[in-house]
Amino acid sequence: DFPQPLTLEDKITIFVERTWGWQLDIADQCINGQENANGNKCREPIPDSGFAVLFILLSYFEMIAKFQDGFDQTGECGDYFKKGIHLVFPSLKSYSATVVDPLLNILYGEGRCGLYHSGFTGGSISVTGEIRETMIFDPQSKRLIINPHKLPGELKAHLKKYEQQLRDPSNVELHKKFEQGFDYQSRVNATSRVRR
Repeated sequence: DFPQPLTLEDKITIFVERTWGWQLDIADQCINGQENANGNKCREPIPDSGFAVLFILLSYFEMIAKFQDGFDQTGECGDYFKKGIHLVFPSLKSYSATVVDPLLNILYGEGRCGLYHSGFTGGSISVTGEIRETMIFDPQSKRLIINPHKLPGELKAHLKKYEQQLRDPSNVELHKKFEQGFDYQSRVNATSRVRR
């Protein structure tokens, strides 16, 4: 329903609403339920939805990094997934690569690829709501524990921050890269919907 050609503001709105409404908020409702404007629970969480929530959310990392870089090709999934993890969790930069690299490899290989290609994660990943943190990684045992109740909120907070940066008129280079990624994805998606 947007008039053509889309403005930068239109593209930002479409991107944010699509990511929030089709992905992040759906995952949040699955695992945490939903409250109405009065703060009363209007939708109960779906029991045992932790792995489904990861399935919905793990695509965010690669996608957000590609948009932030203006990536307009195919491939480089693993590199962009890991870059996206660093964008969402910038505190990882304060840890040694000997700790962070195995965490990223497990999250990508056993999490993202395991779910998307096989339908389940590898044995190094556990999912539980019984930890306070979003993720805990034990470098000794190479075990990654993910709290699926916390992850949607982390990604929502990141998306809001990215939206604020995009709506700031002074971020010219960020706008250029975002628009390049958006336009590329729009062309790819339009082509894929053409009947043969």
